[in-house]
Amino acid sequence: MTRYRAWLSNFDLLKPESTRRLLWTGLALLFLGLFLKLTDEVSEHGNLDTLDQRILIMIAHYRVAAFNGSAVDFTALGSPTVITLITVIGVLLLWLNHDRRGSTYLATGSIGAGIGTYTLKHLLTRERPSVVPRLVEVTGYSYPSGHSLSATSVYLLLMFLAWRYYRGWQARLALLLCASVVIGGVCLSRLYLGVHYPSDVLSGVFLGAAWTCLLTAYFSRAESGAR
Repeated sequence: MTRYRAWLSNFDLLKPESTRRLLWTGLALLFLGLFLKLTDEVSEHGNLDTLDQRILIMIAHYRVAAFNGSAVDFTALGSPTVITLITVIGVLLLWLNHDRRGSTYLATGSIGAGIGTYTLKHLLTRERPSVVPRLVEVTGYSYPSGHSLSATSVYLLLMFLAWRYYRGWQARLALLLCASVVIGGVCLSRLYLGVHYPSDVLSGVFLGAAWTCLLTAYFSRAESGAR
């Protein structure tokens, strides 16, 4: 009877660890579903083409020369160079502080986002928008936005890593707001510069969030299992 109860305890969904894993897994599936739905609309039906173009034209109408430099600076926060530097520095600092799981979590998330971006771009081969003038020169395909995907993944990963040291909801809310501002700034800058459609950017956010939540579910399970 004791062994039976111990076995049943493995399925106790009221445990905080189990609840958190279910939450992260559910969020990962939700964001993945949104990404797949958006991808289907873009690649198969083309239902969003007109809306994408209208939004880009509207944003371009409000361009101001004084903001162009800021847009370029903000978009750099999601560039491969900056994301790689942040990842390398973060992984090294975590490793030196004997946080092996944290360093693996960050490295896996960043590398996975890069591989996912490259693979999907070459599978879907959507051309970049030409409905408005581009303020920067870019190459490669458009869907999904690599800047948005990488920024969402890496800055959320950093936020979750920081959450481990700040248990209060006020501090966690502040970290969430900081991550949201950076991610939102990168996404908006891609539209302002005219190098992505809104659906490109949104797909990057959905997939980046799904990837981060999936990793968080896995690593939270590994961490609780190691205690």
